[in-house]
Amino acid sequence: MRLIPNAIKQKLDPKAPIFSKWVENISFWHHVILDTSTHLLADLLSMLGEEEIDLNNPEVMVKNMVSKFKVLKAKALRAGELEAKHKSEVEALRRRIADLEEAQRLDIILKTAKGKLSELVDFNRLKEIVEKLLKH
Repeated sequence: MRLIPNAIKQKLDPKAPIFSKWVENISFWHHVILDTSTHLLADLLSMLGEEEIDLNNPEVMVKNMVSKFKVLKAKALRAGELEAKHKSEVEALRRRIADLEEAQRLDIILKTAKGKLSELVDFNRLKEIVEKLLKH
């Protein structure tokens, strides 16, 4: 039974976090293997097409299941990368929207101020005209 943990250990990346807590206890590995089979095997088997099922050669079926799993893993990693990219793009767009909203607010203030200034200039011009008329 030590063969299975040793085979697993050989396929793992030496930097994998599991190595910091690696156990040689056979009953532990027996439990892990049974639970993994119970929880994952049905999902993996259901992913196989008829042409991928080989009742005469279980190694072929395992290879096909592993292949399906690797595709799913690659898609999940890509989805994670896309999610991170989209999150940063959304954040950049939110900042841009906030900048545009601030620019719009300042534009309204500026237009209002120009209108008030224009009214003031018109009032002063009118005052000058009235004063000129009164002097004549």
